[in-house]
Amino acid sequence: MDLAQLPSDVITDLEAVIGKRTRRAVNPQTVLRSDLVELPPVVNRGDRVLIVAETEGLRITALGEVKHKGRPGERIQVVNLGSQKILHARVLDATTVEVEF
Repeated sequence: MDLAQLPSDVITDLEAVIGKRTRRAVNPQTVLRSDLVELPPVVNRGDRVLIVAETEGLRITALGEVKHKGRPGERIQVVNLGSQKILHARVLDATTVEVEF
């Protein structure tokens, strides 16, 4: 392939795609671009997670249920199972979300 014809967002580093998935089916000869890959969600609708609200001297936790799938760093809706209130939280990992207050 003529390298001059490659798109500007072509992925040349293998480390940039490890742990990611393609957004759609790609042919074997397709040049991978950054818009073709994404991190898979770590939480899905219905998952139980730990909701954490934290400041310098205080840490509050509660059990919650995820309302939408999400990836690390994304904000999603979570229902606090104790109060039944819907919160907007940032996904930390597969078992923990964080609310800001």
